[in-house]
Amino acid sequence: MITTELTTGGHHWIKTNIVTQGKNKLHDSYRCELCGITGKSYALGSITVPEQYRNKLNRCPGLKPIKRIKVTVCRAVGPQFQNLTPGSVHDVITPPAGENSKNGVWVQGVGEPVKLLFGEFEHLKQ
Repeated sequence: MITTELTTGGHHWIKTNIVTQGKNKLHDSYRCELCGITGKSYALGSITVPEQYRNKLNRCPGLKPIKRIKVTVCRAVGPQFQNLTPGSVHDVITPPAGENSKNGVWVQGVGEPVKLLFGEFEHLKQ
């Protein structure tokens, strides 16, 4: 199973059920109207997609590279995060050597690159 954020990326998730489903493990079902993959949401804000959709998940026609983000909240502390105030807009940069963008995106902090996690920013349209 692959877990992805509901609001990030370019998927256009549509809820396919009216009432929450399940007896022991409650969930909502979603389908991307662009690429057709389906998934279930067990927790608010995230969707679990079956492993069989791994390749299709990354080739959705709606996916576009993220170039700019707007900070909604920054929970990190330290002097390098002082410029990441709510409402500030930043360009996304490539991760430093040995790092990845698995749980968020990299932006330029004060004097060094820093990582904002999913849920701390929103994507801006180009």
